[in-house]
Amino acid sequence: MNTRVTPTTAALPLRETKYRELERYPEFASVTAWLRDVVSSIVPNARMSECEYWSVVCLPPSDPADPRQPLVVLHVGDLEVAGVYLDLSGGDRRLGGYVRLSRAEFDRTTGTTFEQAAGAVPALTLVDEGPVVSVLWSDEPAARSQFDALPWRAPARMLVTELMRGGRSSRADEHCRQIARFAFED
Repeated sequence: MNTRVTPTTAALPLRETKYRELERYPEFASVTAWLRDVVSSIVPNARMSECEYWSVVCLPPSDPADPRQPLVVLHVGDLEVAGVYLDLSGGDRRLGGYVRLSRAEFDRTTGTTFEQAAGAVPALTLVDEGPVVSVLWSDEPAARSQFDALPWRAPARMLVTELMRGGRSSRADEHCRQIARFAFED
């Protein structure tokens, strides 16, 4: 009788064992839904550019003292362009995340100054990083509502497009195909 023996997790590459660990998190469905939304919104030709121009890292290493533990991080070129993390501060498990945007496109899209835009979304944190703006959100209802209403997709897509023109993702070797498959609709 010829039976197939499945490998133990010890025999799997590290990125696969990290994926299997994330798969057991109660937040897994929310993380995969977030990934699908972000990749479909901001990565041009996502299927064709996967791994080479953009990569997603599952459970990347982080500071154990930081209560925000990253679950998945989307890289394009040399930049983390988006991520979702588990916030364990206060003894609770809450999801949060961030997305980076082209500052020029963000200013054009909002039609206002950075300070005015930041003041209009008090449940979010907007960080001015020069040519890039970071938008940090939490899974609190007010923050999710403000994040969904913020015109972040076009400025994020512009940043990703510019970064992709610069070449290969610096984290391509850590790309986790198991979690990346959730970025696609089918």
